[in-house]
Amino acid sequence: MRSINSQDSVFIDVGTQYRISRKYDVAVSTAYDTQSNAFQTVSLDLRRLSASTIFGVSIGYNNITGSTSFGFLVRPLGARGGFGVRGVGDPNAVAGSRFGN
Repeated sequence: MRSINSQDSVFIDVGTQYRISRKYDVAVSTAYDTQSNAFQTVSLDLRRLSASTIFGVSIGYNNITGSTSFGFLVRPLGARGGFGVRGVGDPNAVAGSRFGN
């Protein structure tokens, strides 16, 4: 088996989601950097389901760079992805489909 790892880094990602009620759920995720022996990122997402749309907000923290990010989600039901912006306040942030399938 061959692999290319130009940055010589390995991350372990873990996350979970919990339904608070019929309309709300919360998700928590983290990424552990095995090179630095530290948790690199931690994020918390809160989503609300309406009749035709999912709305969400998120907050994240990068422990290695010390940056905090905020984001939002608007996803019509039936869509395979959603439009979200994550990383407001983070100079390395990108916009796009963050909240998945």
